[in-house]
Amino acid sequence: MEASDPSETTPLLPNHKSDPPFHLRPARLSDITQLSSLAASAYLNSGLTLYRSPLAHTYLPDYLHSFYLRLLSKLLNPRTITLVAYTTSIDPPNLFNPDGPGYKGPVSDSEPKTTEHIIGTLAYSIPPSHPTPASSHPFFPRLYHRLYHLFSSYFFTDRSLHPFRAPHFLNTCNPAGKFIGDNNYYIQTLAVSPAWQRRGVGREMMRGLLEAAGGEGREVWLEASPTGERLYEALGFRIEERFWEEFDVGERGGGVMGWRPPRREVAGDR
Repeated sequence: MEASDPSETTPLLPNHKSDPPFHLRPARLSDITQLSSLAASAYLNSGLTLYRSPLAHTYLPDYLHSFYLRLLSKLLNPRTITLVAYTTSIDPPNLFNPDGPGYKGPVSDSEPKTTEHIIGTLAYSIPPSHPTPASSHPFFPRLYHRLYHLFSSYFFTDRSLHPFRAPHFLNTCNPAGKFIGDNNYYIQTLAVSPAWQRRGVGREMMRGLLEAAGGEGREVWLEASPTGERLYEALGFRIEERFWEEFDVGERGGGVMGWRPPRREVAGDR
């Protein structure tokens, strides 16, 4: 893939086949509740969460709302591309009770309803050197969510956070400042529903980005949990900095990882 304007190349949706099937698409603002619940549950018992938010189980609504605000901020940022993996189910309408949910009239006029179930999400920042693409979200829903995010962030206090560990972690663990530079991608979030982990969902969401980064000759950076480290190593990422060397996260493994595109062989190298 040749480098081009990111507004034309992103989001990146690889073709894939899976069993049972799932699909990939850009995230919508209407996905925010499902996205925050999925990401919060995926990270709830990780060492980093227990380090930063030791009271997550005690103040679970606060912990969930903090994910809601963080993911909403990503969705509203045109420089962050958010994808979702989802499955579909068909819910037949209620053909017998005219007052019941889903009733659409006689059998001949009725159609089943298709429901999407989000099972994974990937959010990544485009390189700072890229121009900012236009937002894909409609104006008025975007304005409403911006105002909600502004006021909710101002009045909200996350009681699940440790008062000293959380800011220390954010100020110290900054791969964007240490490694990324102006020309590389940064993965902010990769979360898969526990029921769908180890079934290729994360790998498929990553594949389109890595193919594009390789074609453009750009690096990809992220922060990995110990569990995620194994997945990323299989995709070609390598550890650059360990979390446990700086933080007592209660588990070994994980850290800042980087992916570099394969070196292109030229005639002079042979």
